[in-house]
Amino acid sequence: MAHKGVRWWPWLGVAGVLGGGCVLDVTPVTDDVDLVAHTDVRDCPAHADWPSEVVSEAEQRVVLGDGTRTVLVYRTWDGPGGGRTARYLPAGFGLDDGVQVHCVADEDRLGYAWTHHNWEDEAWARSGEVTWRLAMVLDLEGGWTFALTTEDQNGTVIDGPHALTLREGVHNGQVGEDDRRARAGDVL
Repeated sequence: MAHKGVRWWPWLGVAGVLGGGCVLDVTPVTDDVDLVAHTDVRDCPAHADWPSEVVSEAEQRVVLGDGTRTVLVYRTWDGPGGGRTARYLPAGFGLDDGVQVHCVADEDRLGYAWTHHNWEDEAWARSGEVTWRLAMVLDLEGGWTFALTTEDQNGTVIDGPHALTLREGVHNGQVGEDDRRARAGDVL
């Protein structure tokens, strides 16, 4: 898969221990994200290289929400990054901001940064002058936290951060709330 930008694959060593990982940054674009008339962010597409057949789809597609916003992230597993670290590449992004659904499947407008043990991963999508950024961070005392921010073209936060809950899929062993309840037989 050809991506614009920089990829850095650390070997097991000091960089990995200190939190190194894959940094995939892309050149800013001025195209607007296609605003799709879908009624559900889950209908947003991923690009053709998704999913990898090596790990479960649940680990490569996560849906998060806060009651107002819903975020969908597609990521492709690209091999182990050492220990329990998974190397992910971006494959798609969807945002229902409560007004309309925005979908990004163009890999030139996507980014994903993975870190040691995936403890501070970040996914982002760019649309013209706006970047949506999803932080997935492990709080050693409180568990996983997920936060969505919106930035302008200068990197200034113009909305958020908004705390989100993992609803569907799996992130580093944590199963989404809706998936967990469905497995337990709860009515959603």
